[in-house]
Amino acid sequence: MAIRSRNLNKRQALSTDAQKWLAGDKSAGMFAFQHDDVLGALFAEHGTDSMFWRRGMRRPITLEELEANEDAWLCSGDDD
Repeated sequence: MAIRSRNLNKRQALSTDAQKWLAGDKSAGMFAFQHDDVLGALFAEHGTDSMFWRRGMRRPITLEELEANEDAWLCSGDDD
């Protein structure tokens, strides 16, 4: 009898913590403290267009969170 192999999609092949980190979940444990090169490669291969991440960030954020952060930064200066 032949053994049936199962093809996993890319998301299923990732650990639970990696999937949580990609979703921006704070409960990903110590996964967020890996080297930026490792996180960058993971985000480049498995990240979605609805999330934003760059070197130095502990976890990805949604584009809505990015927009809110930009608005807060732009509005934080003193008027001239």
